[in-house]
Amino acid sequence: MSNNAKWIKWDGGDQPVADGVLVDIRLKDGTYRHGKSPETRQWDHIDDPSDIAAYRLHNAFNLSEDVICLKEDVKALQAENECLRKQKSEILKGVAEFQQMANVADSKLKADAVREAADEARNAGYHRPYEFLIEYSAKLESGEV
Repeated sequence: MSNNAKWIKWDGGDQPVADGVLVDIRLKDGTYRHGKSPETRQWDHIDDPSDIAAYRLHNAFNLSEDVICLKEDVKALQAENECLRKQKSEILKGVAEFQQMANVADSKLKADAVREAADEARNAGYHRPYEFLIEYSAKLESGEV
């Protein structure tokens, strides 16, 4: 057996090797799976990145190539992890901005309610509560309260 078994292109179909024969597979998304039993895999293509693009018989002499493939997988996962970290940061920033806008809107609604109460108090002839409520609504709007 040669040191590096050749990859066999796979376009989908019935499982090409017997159950229990270990294979290495390369998926359409570029990732590799090493030393897998073929019966645990989906050999038909379903037009998905996880479809098998190529396979080869697994053997101990493939280890150096396996290490290279695994290093490539690690790099791809690290890049994906960094992308997810950035997305998380963007989402958390958006949530904080939304919460701030909600707080401002809540303060404005409270200030409007206080102004309405102040107008009712003034219309009923209560001048002292009116002044207090006007000041309080201004503080609500500015975020002092």
